[in-house]
Amino acid sequence: MSRLAGLLSLAAVSGLLTLLAAFWLGRRQKSTLVEPSPSAVLLQKLGRWHYRRHQGSQALLAYHWARQAQIKANAVHSILTPILLYDIGAAMDATASQFALTQKLLVYEELASILEQFSWEEHLGELTDQTEMMRDIGMAALGIKEVELEIGSWQASLRLCLATNCGETIRHAEILLRVGVATSKRPNQEDHLDKVLKAYEEAERIFEQLDQRQHQLYAILVHNFGATYGQRGNRRGEKDYFEKALQIYRNTTTNYTETYTSLLYEVSMAREEMGDADGGLEAFNEAERAFLHNPSIGERLRPTHITSIGDMRRNVGNLAGALHAYEVAEKVHQRMRTLDSPEGVTLQKALKEVRSHIARLPEKVRWMTLRELETHRRPMQPASRTDFEEGLYLQHAGR
Repeated sequence: MSRLAGLLSLAAVSGLLTLLAAFWLGRRQKSTLVEPSPSAVLLQKLGRWHYRRHQGSQALLAYHWARQAQIKANAVHSILTPILLYDIGAAMDATASQFALTQKLLVYEELASILEQFSWEEHLGELTDQTEMMRDIGMAALGIKEVELEIGSWQASLRLCLATNCGETIRHAEILLRVGVATSKRPNQEDHLDKVLKAYEEAERIFEQLDQRQHQLYAILVHNFGATYGQRGNRRGEKDYFEKALQIYRNTTTNYTETYTSLLYEVSMAREEMGDADGGLEAFNEAERAFLHNPSIGERLRPTHITSIGDMRRNVGNLAGALHAYEVAEKVHQRMRTLDSPEGVTLQKALKEVRSHIARLPEKVRWMTLRELETHRRPMQPASRTDFEEGLYLQHAGR
C-alpha cells in the first residue's frame, strides 16, 4: 500500500509540471478564475470520501484523475487547483521517512509556486494557510536529522505564508525564526551565519513593528541571536543577548520549560567565560532547582548543556566546578539510560580524567578543591523539610 502511495505521489508531483506550464506568466497577476471541471469536482469529492475513511491510496488516485480532468477541460486556473494540491498533500504517506517527507514537500513547493503567480485575495477564505502542515514536515525532518529537508520545509512554509497573506504577523516572524535555526545547523556553520542573522533580523523587525517585545517567541529569537554571536566568537555579544532573553522570560512566564532551563545553562556558561564565576553558578543552580521542583520538564538537552559547562570549567582550571557538572550530567544520563551513547561515553572519560587529576594534586590543593566542590553540590539551604528531601539529589550528586 505504501509503495502504491509513493508511486501515486510521484505521479502527482510530475503532473504538477503541466499545471505550472499552464500557469506560468512570468509574474504574479490578478486572477480571473474559470469554472472547475464538473468531473474534477466529483472526483475530488470521491477522494475526500476515501480520505475520511483512511484510504489514502484510493484518495490519491481520485485526486490524480481530478487533476487530469482539470487539464483536459482547460480549467487548471480555477480555485479547485490549489485545493486539490492541499488535498493531495494531506493524503500522502504520513510516515516520517526521508522519501515520504521529500515527496510531500515537493507538492507544497509546487503549490507555493502556483499561489505566488496569481493574486488570490478574493479566495483566501478557501485557501487555508498550510504552514501548520509544513510545521509537521519540519519537525519530522528534525527528528530524522535531515537538515536540508528541514530548511526546505520552513522555506516552503514561508512562501505559503506570504502567498496567503500572513505576512507581517507573529506567524510570519515564527517561520523566519525557524528558517534561521534550521540554517544554523548546516555543516561549516560559519559560512551560513550571515543568512541566519538575516532571517533573525527580519523576524526582529516584525516583532518590534507589532510591539511584541515581551512575546515568548521574541525571547527565543533574542536567545538565538546570542547563540549566533557565540558561534562567531563574540562572547560579549553572546552574554548580552542571553541576559536580555533571560529578562524577557522572567517578565513573561513563571513556568520553567526546557527552553527556559536551556537558556539558564547558556547564561551560566556565558557569565563564567566572561569571568563572572559566581553569576554563572547562580544561573546553573537555578536551572538545577527548576528540574528538582518541576519533574515534567524535558531533559533531552540537559546533559549536553551540563557537559559543555563542565568542559568549559575544566578548560579554565575550575576542577571542582567541572567535576560537579560531570557528576550531575552522569546522573541524568543514568536516568535517561544513555550512558552508553557516544555523548555518555565521552562524559565518563572526562569524569574519570578529572577525578584522577584531583587525586594527583598536592594534599592542601586537593583539600581546597574538595571544599570548593561542596559549595557546588550544596547550592542553597532548603526552605522546608520537603525541599530538603528534594534537595538530596543535588547535595549528593555523583557520590
